[in-house]
Amino acid sequence: MNNYQKALFTQLQVAGLGIVVMAMGILRYDSLKIFIFVGAGIFLFGLIRFLTLKKLMKNIALNDDPAVDDNPVLKESFSWRNLVDSQENLQESDDKKEKKQ
Repeated sequence: MNNYQKALFTQLQVAGLGIVVMAMGILRYDSLKIFIFVGAGIFLFGLIRFLTLKKLMKNIALNDDPAVDDNPVLKESFSWRNLVDSQENLQESDDKKEKKQ
């Protein structure tokens, strides 16, 4: 996994933790009612962080941010740009194959 995927996976783990806490609150409803709300809060927090981080990283990678281009560590971390480039190359090669046929 690259750093982009690791960061997003960590945020999904936070959301998953919220689901587990909420499930424990539901199973033990009589004594742990507050855990339902705490779990829902943790889940929403993790989900919002996941979506925000995904959008931010995608915008940075697709907008060719000069700060990313100057720093080789950041450039390697934001492999979304590489993924987009490789998909475009695949599409171009598919177009060339169709033209040959």
